[in-house]
Amino acid sequence: MVCVVGGMTITSQGWAADLLTYWFGPLNDETKLDSNVEPFRAYMQRWYGKEPEIDRHIRERFEPALLSVTGSWCFKRAR
Repeated sequence: MVCVVGGMTITSQGWAADLLTYWFGPLNDETKLDSNVEPFRAYMQRWYGKEPEIDRHIRERFEPALLSVTGSWCFKRAR
C-alpha cells in the first residue's frame, strides 16, 4: 500500500517502520527500564503522559497513513 503523508509518498512498510521508530526508538533488551533515565524517560512520557502537544504531533504525523491503510472506515477520531 502506498500513501502520501506530509507531501511524501511512502509505502505501508515505510510508514510502519517510521511508526515503530517513533514509538520505540532506540529501546531494546539492553535499555535500562528506569523512568528517571533517558531514553526510557522520554518514551514513558510519550506512552503514558497525557500531553495534548504529543497527541497532536502523533495525529498529524500518522493519521493520514492510518486512514489510508484502513480506508478510514474503522477509525474515527474523538473530537
